[in-house]
Amino acid sequence: KTVNKSNNSTSAFLEGLKGVGAGIIAAFSIDKVLEMSRALLENVERTRELKKELASITGLDGSQLSAATTGTISIAQTFKKDEKEIMISANNMSKTMSITYGEALEELKRGFKEGADASGDMLEQVKEYAPFIKEAGGEAKDLVNIIKSGVVDGVYNDKAIDAVKEGLLRIREMTPATRDAITNLGIDVNDMLEKIKSGQMSYLDAMMLVSKEMDKLGNKSTVTGQALADIFVGPGEDAGFKYISNLYNMNDGVVKLSRSQQEYNRIKDL
Repeated sequence: KTVNKSNNSTSAFLEGLKGVGAGIIAAFSIDKVLEMSRALLENVERTRELKKELASITGLDGSQLSAATTGTISIAQTFKKDEKEIMISANNMSKTMSITYGEALEELKRGFKEGADASGDMLEQVKEYAPFIKEAGGEAKDLVNIIKSGVVDGVYNDKAIDAVKEGLLRIREMTPATRDAITNLGIDVNDMLEKIKSGQMSYLDAMMLVSKEMDKLGNKSTVTGQALADIFVGPGEDAGFKYISNLYNMNDGVVKLSRSQQEYNRIKDL
């Protein structure tokens, strides 16, 4: 009898634990549901706010606005960036380069995937330098590739694209020192300027020609040293000969990335 009584007490205790466990699980489930509901509402509200801002600055509506909103959020989440920063940079690129917002998003996405944001400031560089690259005759892909090529050659922050800016400015101004430096590279300056004037060549094309001729002569030539100093000045010397002389190759397919960046891209694509 004593044993039966003990067994009955144990059974009753276990049944009680089941009841308590069920209550804990129920309470836990309710908390999780509430937490998920709050997160869902926050996402809905954030999406609504982003969509409203996008409509305001881009003028998009209907399905185009919905696609732009979805695309902006997708890139921000994939590459762990702020949605509004993506929106501002894409809109800047779109308006400056005369392309659609969707096309601008695709260029930013390509930049992220190919490592142009390795230093974390691609979006800032896009906002700052897009107008200048456009004025020099460049396109959105050129802007991203200039930033990316700097990363590939180990030139971080905005030192790379700042060197490009300085070079373009010197070519446009064509001071005596710049003219001499370009002439010594074997380039007919008068012919170059005539082609720029007639629209056969852009300032960016001219700078790529300079880059190509520097690459031909090599780093040990005093002529290329003069070109670096008198065409690309301080920022060019900071960026270095390797970066400047490789610039003309920037649009020739995908520049070889480091193994770590390739692995990063592989994981992003999973």
